Amino acid sequence: MRLIRSALYVPGNSAKMLQKARAVSADALLLDLEDAVSAAGKDEARALVVSAFSEPWPADKAIFVRLNALSSDIWERDLESVLPCLPAGLVIPKVESAEQVCLVDRKIAEVARATGVDASDVALIAMLETALGILRALEIATASPRVCALLLGSEDLTLDAGLQRTPEGLELLYARSQTVFAATAAGIQTLDGVWADIANLEGLRRESMRVRSLGFSGKSLIHPSHVPVVNEVFSPSQEEIERARRLVSAFAASESRGIGAISFEGQMVDRPHLEKARRLLRVAGEDLSER
Repeated sequence: MRLIRSALYVPGNSAKMLQKARAVSADALLLDLEDAVSAAGKDEARALVVSAFSEPWPADKAIFVRLNALSSDIWERDLESVLPCLPAGLVIPKVESAEQVCLVDRKIAEVARATGVDASDVALIAMLETALGILRALEIATASPRVCALLLGSEDLTLDAGLQRTPEGLELLYARSQTVFAATAAGIQTLDGVWADIANLEGLRRESMRVRSLGFSGKSLIHPSHVPVVNEVFSPSQEEIERARRLVSAFAASESRGIGAISFEGQMVDRPHLEKARRLLRVAGEDLSER
């Protein structure tokens, strides 16, 4: 699965927004059949999302569909309708157990057999939106090979856990760290929750920098104006890329002489620094096969 820096929610009940989202520079679009759609509008939204797949999506975007909650009686209809369109993946809201992930995995296989489509590449993003989901993050992250990312649903989580939202986000530190550690252990990506103050782009930048420092690989968004800010924050700077290149080259030269730790630009660095530099270069899209 490609790196997702920015994942923009797109209301599934708006043909206009579904069309406009094609031009947004987000890495992923999350076509939403859940929170963005009223109970009375579910069938119409599902039909609109399916119709949106009749026109090819831009190749630079991963298209996901957020299902309704597994506690509802309509998530299976969502999946049965959208899976034959072969989205990049499905978003499962309010996941609280590995069994729920496996349930969706089995339903994908069932619908794929019935419709004759090859759904082997359809991925899953598991949303952690409750205290129980956070506590079971690792088992959820490893429940199926389809799981490509954990997404922290911060708004629902603060409601569920009785947390008081603050601009600094200290109340979410444990949940964010738990999400990152579980995803890292599983070898998958981590997406932070949305920034709700739409016009406050500087606040969005500060929060994005904060969660990147915690280990998140990207962030979910509710407004197109947030995409450029988030893409910039979660992309390595040219200075970072050039330094990583120099470090990798310096290690290659030292290893040929049997040296494992080296002095590099005034710092002592060893294997973890090398792996971090290589990871940064992979994020930047560089081929490390020759390094």
